[in-house]
This record gives sequence, C-alpha cells and structure tokens, in this order.
Amino acid sequence: MLHVVITSINYPENVKSLSNLSKNNKLDIKIVIVTDKKSPNDVNVYLKKFNNQFCEIVCLDLKAQKNFLKTFKKLSKHLRFNSIQRRNIGYLYSIQDKADYIITMDDDNYPLKDKNFKNFYKFHTDFDKKKCLAVNKKNKWLNICDFLVASDGRRFYHRGHPIENRFDDNQNDYTTNIIKKPKISANAGLWLLDPDIDTFERVTHKFQVTGTHKILKSNRNILAGRNTYSVFNSQNTCFTKESIYAYYLVDIGESVKTYNASHHNFRYDDIWSSVIFNKISKQLNHYISYGAPYVYQIRNIHNFKKDICREHIPLMASDNLYKLIIDINLKRKISFQDSYIEFVEKFDKLITGKKTKMNELEYKMYSYMIKGCYTWIEAYSKI
Repeated sequence: MLHVVITSINYPENVKSLSNLSKNNKLDIKIVIVTDKKSPNDVNVYLKKFNNQFCEIVCLDLKAQKNFLKTFKKLSKHLRFNSIQRRNIGYLYSIQDKADYIITMDDDNYPLKDKNFKNFYKFHTDFDKKKCLAVNKKNKWLNICDFLVASDGRRFYHRGHPIENRFDDNQNDYTTNIIKKPKISANAGLWLLDPDIDTFERVTHKFQVTGTHKILKSNRNILAGRNTYSVFNSQNTCFTKESIYAYYLVDIGESVKTYNASHHNFRYDDIWSSVIFNKISKQLNHYISYGAPYVYQIRNIHNFKKDICREHIPLMASDNLYKLIIDINLKRKISFQDSYIEFVEKFDKLITGKKTKMNELEYKMYSYMIKGCYTWIEAYSKI
C-alpha cells in the first residue's frame, strides 16, 4: 500500500492529478489530507469527488485528528495548530495503516506532465535500483540544485544548504562512482518552475527552474556519495515504512521571536530533519536518491517579509547544528528506529548537558526539538 500525505490550508488541487494517476499503478493508493484551523470548512466535500476505485481519499480534519490522537496524547499536546508539523499526524496515521511507502507532498506541487507523469508512483516506490551514480564532494556537501537549470543560467542553492559551503567550491568540482544495488532510504523527487530556495535568495533574484543538468538527463536518479551530505525537503519525497521513522518533522517552539513574525511556522523543519535522516541513513549504509519523479511547483502565496523573519535565525544556526548532528557517534545499526532513538538520546545529552558551545537561543531551540523527538518515539511505540 502507498500513502500520499499532504498538509493543506487550501483546497488541495493537486489531488485531482494524483488521483487520476492511481489508475496507472498496481499499488493500493490512499491520499491522506491533513487539514488545519485555516483550512476551508468544506474541504471534505471538495475531496470526495476525487475518490475512485483505484484511490481512496482520506481527510484528517480537526475532528478526525482529535479522535486519532487520543492514543497519542503527548504528541497531540506537542503539535501546534497552523503549523506544517501537523504533517507528522499523517505520517503516524500511515504507519498505523500499514502503508509500505509514504510520499510526503505539498499541495502546490503537481506531477510533471511528461514521460515521468504516468510513472510518478512507480519511480517514487523504486527502492530496488540495480545501480546508481553517486556524486561525491570534497567539502562533503552536495548542492542538488547544481544539477537543475535556472532560466537565467545562474547557480542557486537548495533551501537550508550550509552557508559556509556556498560558493566555496567549483560547481563542477565533484567525482562520481557507480554503486551497485544500493540500499535506498528515500527517493527525493525534484521540482521545476518555482525552486525551493531560501527567501533571502528568492527576494533578490526572480527565476524559474527550466530543466535538468546532463547528469540527470542520462541518469534517472543520482545518490549523495557515502561521505557526502545533501539536504532535501518534504514537498515530493518518498520513504519506506521503516525509514519514515527517522523523518519526524522537528519544531523549535515559540522561544524564537523576531521582528514582524514568530517562528510558529518553522520553515526549516523538513531541512533540519533531512540532515538527521542523512546521518542515520549513512549509519545504516543507506543512500538518498535524488531526481525522478519530478513535479512542477506553482507556489502558494507567501508573505516574503514574514518568511525572512522566520528564516534568518534558524538559517544562521544551521551550519553549527549540522556539524553537531554529523559528529554524533552512533553505534547501533539494527534499524532506522533503533538508530533514531540512539541519535535522540545522544543529541539530548549533548544539548542538555551543554557539552558544546551554544548561545541561550540555540539551547532553547534544540531543547524543544528534542522534546518533540521524544514525543514521536513515544507515539510510535504505541502502534
């Protein structure tokens, strides 16, 4: 069974194409929509028309969420309303529903209408690749956007890519090698049209993603090499029922407040979580795949001023946080669940024991992150 988990405060229009695509797939497909307080009251009615014999649409509205979360009281209390982190409810629902694969998507992303279109689900659930090209970077950070083409020809960076590692290398300064029968932990599908970039870059340059680099033209997917990290987002990414455990979307609480906006809607939840996921995948000798299937993004309306306010403190903290995550010495190699628990316990000791240099704001952010991770572990244990 395959689940597609989408959070939305709109009428999720991409459900129409996702539902139609289910007719070309052999898997049982369920599209799970997680609503919030800002969602239209009649979104349930809107979604019913896309049910078909190949695809079931499930709307987890606030009433359904409350009922579902009765078993997971700590998580229910921790997850705030009007925040992207409520997508975790969709993940937990999918795990309990025994989904084999879980695709996490945004409501403004649509499967690309080309040869990739009818194979959208097939490409996402391909975790048994015979061989893949791995890309290795000397600075240990792969900017996957280097393999996408901008309309103005410029180089741009994925949202959340470490600041210190921007422009510290040549775009073509990488090596490759073939990995036979790689263990894949996630298929991170990429996107055309509106790119996933930091807001400070978005407000200074207006451009679109118009195509892919030759390396992605000749390879459906590429891997980040064994010792190379690369961030990814939650707008078009597929996990297995085992690996999704290590992709809890973190939050930093209300302690971080900036001019004109609080961090109630934390904008690096998926990015910081992806670095943790990278760490655990490497511990288990798994790889993250980037490339197909592609979507095109017609981005929802955003308030750039508020987005910048919400991004600047976490973005400045990201470089040091990534180093802390990568340097944690993990020893367990049994499963994603086991390694994730070990990571959280060791990260907890590192932060609460104040065994590393950090300011008070970082301490508050990371402590809240850890609290959320423990609620996720506790909730999962009840399934």
